[in-house]
Amino acid sequence: MSIQSSRHGKPLFVFLIVLGITLFNMKLLSKEHRVKLTLKKTAEFKLKDDVFGRLRDGAENSKGEVFLLDSKRYRVFRFSREGELIDSFGQKGEGPGDLKNPFSLMVFGDDDIAVECFPYRLSLFKPEGAFYRLFNLNAVDNRISRAHTIGPNRWCVVRKEDNHKLSMVVCDFTGEIQGNSLSTIPDPTFQNSGVILNYREEATTPAFLFSHYGDFSACARNDVYSISILDEKGQLVRTFALPINQQKLKQKEIEYIELRVRKSMDRISRRPGMKKVVDNAVKQILDRLPSEKVTISSLVLSKTHLFVQRIADDISQSDASMSVDVFELMGSYLGRVRMMEWPLFSGEDAFYFIEEDNEGGTHVNKMLYEILNGKG
Repeated sequence: MSIQSSRHGKPLFVFLIVLGITLFNMKLLSKEHRVKLTLKKTAEFKLKDDVFGRLRDGAENSKGEVFLLDSKRYRVFRFSREGELIDSFGQKGEGPGDLKNPFSLMVFGDDDIAVECFPYRLSLFKPEGAFYRLFNLNAVDNRISRAHTIGPNRWCVVRKEDNHKLSMVVCDFTGEIQGNSLSTIPDPTFQNSGVILNYREEATTPAFLFSHYGDFSACARNDVYSISILDEKGQLVRTFALPINQQKLKQKEIEYIELRVRKSMDRISRRPGMKKVVDNAVKQILDRLPSEKVTISSLVLSKTHLFVQRIADDISQSDASMSVDVFELMGSYLGRVRMMEWPLFSGEDAFYFIEEDNEGGTHVNKMLYEILNGKG
């Protein structure tokens, strides 16, 4: 049997192979778009006779109890899984058990609570709110700028290195590093040195991303699509990666960034003699903008899934839905879903979303999720 050739002299089977690969990729793509995320509200978390100030973070423990961090009121509120307020703890201050500029909350180990405060403070509490340990990160290691508690005696920390870079490493509570660094990025502070007025655009600034649930943590750098899953000892369990390249900044996105920069400096520009200074600062910032955007915006880890929010195709469209990749934590890539809002945090099989009340306050909705491999 002879092999026929195409009109241009190439063997027909080459054409068929290329066509087969194309159809296979189209099938994978169509499968990716058939993944559907369904949400069902099962509980609501709010204060009966009061309102939250500013909810910054939250977590769910092994019993399903929910902890909400209010950075404006310097308190952690503890709820039952059904939404009943059990108690609260914390107050403004700098002493043991006090919360100064709190911004991050984690459940780790035997349902203990870790609250990170700015700058360089990490407070540990028992589930019922009893304070038992304060870490001054600068005293542990003056190069540590962030710390995420991932196990009974393990941190995942961000350290300032001597080469104008930041590294994400695992260490014990004494600050001793365990193994090699997980990832390294340029230090944005050094990159912005010499700028008249400092401003960082999240869509173009390299940064570390982190999410934690139960015994596992997800770590990544936002400009590379590679997410490391660690156990509570800080050991690498697996890596999720997709061949996604950084996108070029479009002209309308650059114009949008300029508007945001000018808005952030509006009060300064109104001062006598400061308009020219602001104009020069804006020019410096725009001149230093990288030509490409980061790849990943955020991570959320649940008991069984990893959710990865991609950077928007057009960051100037703030009302657009988000493209989110879904992975089975101990399995494979499931596909992509669209989400209209990003959760404050996740639980075993649920997302927790902030919602505004009619009275101007806020509450948190618990939404059970389900991933369906069908047309949506």
